Amino acid sequence: MVRIAVEFEAGETRRIEVDGHAGQNDPGEDIVCAGVSALVETLKLGLEQVVPDGAWFDVQAGHAEFRLPAGADPRQRAVVDTILTGLRDLAGSYSQFVTFQAGSRR
Repeated sequence: MVRIAVEFEAGETRRIEVDGHAGQNDPGEDIVCAGVSALVETLKLGLEQVVPDGAWFDVQAGHAEFRLPAGADPRQRAVVDTILTGLRDLAGSYSQFVTFQAGSRR
């Protein structure tokens, strides 16, 4: 199961964590895991190369974490929002393999 957790603060995405493996098929043939991986890697590339503006991230096999600065550049927010839309849609389509939880920081 892939678990996606998103935290918001003052209406902005501040943290994204992706954990686990989908288990939809054997490694190398798991289209759900491939979809999540493609979106996570695209987010990393977007924050690294398109709008490198203060985001911190750590991406490893089976785990990824992103921390975003308050008051992020609107272009950075657009990259993040686009990827989150894809991850949310993937979780909706493959809910037996992916969970998506979003909430505000306390």
